[in-house]
Amino acid sequence: KLGLSVKNQSVETSGITKDYKEALCEYVWNGFEANATRVEILFVANELEGVAEVIIKDNGDGIDYSTLEDTFGAFLASQKSGLSLQLKSKANKGKGRFSFLAFAPNAQWKTIFKSDKGNLTYNMSLNEINKNEYEVSAPVETTDPTGTIVSITSVDALKMSDVSYDALEDTLLQVFAWYLYLNKHRKISLVLDGKEVDYSSYINSDMSLNKTVNIEGILF
Repeated sequence: KLGLSVKNQSVETSGITKDYKEALCEYVWNGFEANATRVEILFVANELEGVAEVIIKDNGDGIDYSTLEDTFGAFLASQKSGLSLQLKSKANKGKGRFSFLAFAPNAQWKTIFKSDKGNLTYNMSLNEINKNEYEVSAPVETTDPTGTIVSITSVDALKMSDVSYDALEDTLLQVFAWYLYLNKHRKISLVLDGKEVDYSSYINSDMSLNKTVNIEGILF
């Protein structure tokens, strides 16, 4: 087990979202921040039409084991890339990985990243009882491509109807339509239970245009 390097305030008082839709969006952003071109959200039902498990998969760069304590373990001091959100309206400072607490007590990560020795994979887990610690396995070699799978288990009080395409489409479009549109040349996709989220229903591309402006001698 490794401890979190908690900067400024505790997990309990850090303002982690209580909204499951916002929580899902945090994990999608994490995938896009890792340069993923495809992020997929999947739900596993229990016998009572509730949600047993939430899975978020991406084909991004994974989480580099050598920088783990400065990234995953540095709560409220998370390091982001230069292109990192900036994408989002506000920095979440490492809180995004705790978003599962909005609707579940446990989360596990399986991540694959590129190292000098080839691709390596390892697992991590967080739980509600020991929020200030995370368990991590030793990295091992793999031939699988880079990416991360987050599995959120023991989901509480979410019905399958809460996470249907119709229930989540509007939220996902509000948050991600602009990003999907501006990155269409990279063929970025966000997939919800097998169905790709279509930004074209949300953005009027006929009203979009390219324009170059000169501000103090610099072209934008």
